[in-house]
Amino acid sequence: MEIEAVNVDWVLAQIEEVHNRINFVILDACRNNPLTRGFRSIVRGLAPLDAPKGTMIAYSTAPGSESVDGAGSRNSPYTEALAHTLKESGLAAEEVFRKVRVQVLAATHEAQVPWEHSSLTGRVLLQPIEHRGP
Repeated sequence: MEIEAVNVDWVLAQIEEVHNRINFVILDACRNNPLTRGFRSIVRGLAPLDAPKGTMIAYSTAPGSESVDGAGSRNSPYTEALAHTLKESGLAAEEVFRKVRVQVLAATHEAQVPWEHSSLTGRVLLQPIEHRGP
């Protein structure tokens, strides 16, 4: 399992150690668990996590649900929507993820509902990303 997965609790512990004021953890990993053989108590999707102070955790779908891989695209509907929305200038973090949610709901015929857990303490404006590479 260590080869196939990243321990999200370890990632959150590292975030707490550096004491940043603002952190984002984006998880587009809420897939059907390929390691279910031999693990009887594993449930579908990711369980909710507590966000350390100043952190927003964004999930591609609601806790306990599975996300859609997408058809004919290199990326999932969530990643596609997030990349598209991050190109917009000066949106608040909450607005970015709200727009992503609306796009994913439309792309998946409401089968997937992105979800966030946040302990941000102020308004965070995100600057647009520039496309680099092929």
